[in-house]
Amino acid sequence: MIDFNNIGAVIFDFDGTLYDYRKISLKLIMKHPLDMFKMRAERDIRRNFKGIDFSNSETFYKYFCQKMKHRTGMNSKRTLDWYNKRYMPSMIEVLAQNYRYREKVLDLFKYLKNHSIKIAILSDYPLVEERMKAIGFTDEMISLCDIISSAQDTGALKPCARPFLEIAEKLNVKPEDVLVVGDRNDTDGQGAKKAGMKFLKVKSHKSFGTDWKEIVEGL
Repeated sequence: MIDFNNIGAVIFDFDGTLYDYRKISLKLIMKHPLDMFKMRAERDIRRNFKGIDFSNSETFYKYFCQKMKHRTGMNSKRTLDWYNKRYMPSMIEVLAQNYRYREKVLDLFKYLKNHSIKIAILSDYPLVEERMKAIGFTDEMISLCDIISSAQDTGALKPCARPFLEIAEKLNVKPEDVLVVGDRNDTDGQGAKKAGMKFLKVKSHKSFGTDWKEIVEGL
């Protein structure tokens, strides 16, 4: 089991960390094949926005819609309708049909709470709580989380430091006493580094790291 001594809070990434998101892009395309180019555009734009602090969600969506219009020809209204009423609901459906949270997540959350360690979830995508429920998180598991947040809703995608620092401030924990647990060095790891926090990389289907079983071993 990982040593959580001298840790006041843990910020968990969601996608790829609390569940294995292998082939999720393919499954989304299979659900809506005609949306393939829109989905590809969304992914490319998000990749280009990585690490940019837009200050707030309104500005983020403004630039997101501009880029989507350039790539797809859709105006802002059509883009937001597609994103909010089709793409994100489809993602939740795909998660519910194909994915499940990693083993012993509840045990890990209870261990942290029993040791007075606060818990936060920070995902880049919105509707975090809905997506948590889609992969099987119960109300009890969700209630153990002190903060559930979307970097996109703050207007700053990882590895921007601001979403991490805002969580630490809300939890009243010094950044140096926060451990970020994520599956990507370029987003979770760099974000933690910029915020002055510790980082634990989880092994994923794409890269090496600490095996999840090692994190929850002995709980």
